Amino acid sequence: MFSKRFRWRSLVLASMITGALVAVACGGGADPTATTAPVAPAPTATAAAAPTAMPAATPTAAPAATAMAATATPRPAATATTAPEPSGGGNLVIGVPAVCPPIFNNRFLTGACFERVQMWGFTEGLTWMKHAPPPIQVDEEDLSKSMIESWNHDSAANTLTWTIKTGIPFHNPDFGEVDAEDVAFSFNEAFAEGSTFNRAGQLRQWIDTIEAVDKRTVLINCTDAGCQKDWIRQQSNYNGQTASITSLDAFEDLGEEASLGHLENITGAFKATRWIADEIIESEAVRPHWRWDPIVDTLTFRAIPENSIRLAALVNSEIHLADLPPRFVAEAVDKTSGRAQQVGGGQGQGIWYAGNYWATTDYLGAAGEGNDVTMRPGYNHDDDHPWIGEWGNDASMERARKIRMAMSMMIDWERLSDKIFGGLADRSWSQYGWNPDDAEWRSSWEIGYDTAMAQQLLQEAGFADGFSFGYWIPPDVTVVIDPEFAEAIAQMWVDGGLTPEIEKTAYSARRPTLVARSMDIPWAFSANGGNSTPRDTNAVGSHVPRAGSWGSGLELPDEIGQLWKAIEEEREPANKRMINADVSDFFNSWRLYTPVVDVVPFWAVRPEVTAWDPYTGNLPYFSNPHTIRLSN
Repeated sequence: MFSKRFRWRSLVLASMITGALVAVACGGGADPTATTAPVAPAPTATAAAAPTAMPAATPTAAPAATAMAATATPRPAATATTAPEPSGGGNLVIGVPAVCPPIFNNRFLTGACFERVQMWGFTEGLTWMKHAPPPIQVDEEDLSKSMIESWNHDSAANTLTWTIKTGIPFHNPDFGEVDAEDVAFSFNEAFAEGSTFNRAGQLRQWIDTIEAVDKRTVLINCTDAGCQKDWIRQQSNYNGQTASITSLDAFEDLGEEASLGHLENITGAFKATRWIADEIIESEAVRPHWRWDPIVDTLTFRAIPENSIRLAALVNSEIHLADLPPRFVAEAVDKTSGRAQQVGGGQGQGIWYAGNYWATTDYLGAAGEGNDVTMRPGYNHDDDHPWIGEWGNDASMERARKIRMAMSMMIDWERLSDKIFGGLADRSWSQYGWNPDDAEWRSSWEIGYDTAMAQQLLQEAGFADGFSFGYWIPPDVTVVIDPEFAEAIAQMWVDGGLTPEIEKTAYSARRPTLVARSMDIPWAFSANGGNSTPRDTNAVGSHVPRAGSWGSGLELPDEIGQLWKAIEEEREPANKRMINADVSDFFNSWRLYTPVVDVVPFWAVRPEVTAWDPYTGNLPYFSNPHTIRLSN
């Protein structure tokens, strides 16, 4: 019965948006040839092209990362493409919920901005993966688009050496071309002490020191954990741990403050001319560009926080593309005769119960010097935080479990799917993307909507009259979590007798509390979607003691968190899946996360956009603006 419903909702998602709403395929093949034309007039509605259904949103797991070879790997030289022929061009305008501040130095990048500044076409990382249409990711690098000419891994010396290509200019000629000193500087800034870079902790795990040996050679001395095996993927446009490359000369000549947001201290395909946080980015195409020439002449991002206003701007031809929740996408396609463009795989949406920091030792050796994992500032297991249990205290743990279970049972996922997502959401079953069709599925994971049982559990936990609590809803990362969905959950809690006090702090501002392990309130965010997650990766993930690294507000107890190593070392996929299922069983049994729905992210696209080849990054943000073509 479950598998039938799951398949039906997947079919709705793939066909109702992409077929019935006059979808036009935009292709996922090679990058289009860049050409130019006189500036196009402001966009106006035109008749839609003949409907051609987009490929169904069938997720494909990325292949396993290939281990590093121990020999130098040559690559094609960096060569700027020739200026485009007359055709194409135009002024592209994109509507987004928020615009990051103009900060490019990795040490000061916060939240999801490190991904957006690169995926939006402004900064660049070292490598680039070959194109595949969303939600597919591949592990094959596009060597011609890499900043690295060759590399060498010396396993005996535990080092990794990069030789940097020539011919990669910064936007400001005074800053010269990218060289080894710029690369070493950019990485050192990323994991410097006090860095707010999202992936500082992960970089510290494998990089002991990184330095420029000469103008073209970067030497990395790896930690005892060894050099990262999949660094090509992690430093690519997929944005696993991608460090943006900025200029050491700019830093030394202008100083830290002036250089970190200098609009020409970057190398991307678009050069920003005006950038105001939470308002606007105006930019122009860089031609010729060493990776590729953009098709459009100018690119503008407009911050439009409200979904309804962003929808109206699209309908009124004020913008060409919009980041919108699914039901707004459906309305936009209907009113513009445009199309919906998938930008990623399924995103699980649900609730994390922060404050449950249950590690008692630094079991991965990654907590950082001087960090006592038993003294997390957010570990407040008291009557004011009844969802937080004290590990080792059976009464406290059981009380908190009942509270979390009661809060879960108050959430009606089908009503949320219908009212918020227009019926286009699948049921989510765990923090790690299992569904009832999987061999590893366990029936105990099915926790349904049951308000009577929720009230009974509250009474058993000693909170029959409810309680008040802080509840964080990030308002500015709608590709990850839909704020309207999160607010609807708050109302369901109110209906169940609880008093959530909603906090809408920007993700970039609140994220440091996740890194510092001081986060101690429930919050709405994503988890791995059941429709896209390869179940042979690592379910323990980031829920462990790790200095400088993102966390969900949880740290798994030693016996569960230690499975991270077992999962990483296991080479048999079936065995790895079984260990991951055991981890998911722990999450579900203790209800550390309430899985609610899986949603596939789509963007609304006006018919004037005749081509766009986005890719699926670490998160489903807008990408590949250089591939967009506007009708003349």
